[in-house]
Amino acid sequence: MTAPTPIRVCAILLHDHRLALIRCERPDGVQHSLPGGLLQSGEAPATALHREVLEELGLDLGGLPEPPVLRFVQEQQSRRPGEATPFRRRHLVFTAALPSQLCRAVAAVELDDPGRAPVVWAQLTVVGPAG
Repeated sequence: MTAPTPIRVCAILLHDHRLALIRCERPDGVQHSLPGGLLQSGEAPATALHREVLEELGLDLGGLPEPPVLRFVQEQQSRRPGEATPFRRRHLVFTAALPSQLCRAVAAVELDDPGRAPVVWAQLTVVGPAG
């Protein structure tokens, strides 16, 4: 019997056409990831999202004018060097628009990371239809 696929909740946090990302230095290069983490046994996805964003960024999503919205689910399966079984995750991706006062409350580094990975704000660019 196959073990259940771990579920990761993550947040697309938006403010003023910018997106919050965690910038991690990896042996094979820089990786940017959405804040979030694994769902704990018996935990609801929205509860896990609130917990993870608070742990990582010090941001209480309870202060939002509108709650985060589940936008899509991504199934991930990939091979990692040296591992016999595929790496699997199901990502539940939520979006949340941050007002200015909450944007300023976002930590500059990932708080629960011993390496204190920086939190960066990436500028979003809207691209129109090809024509």
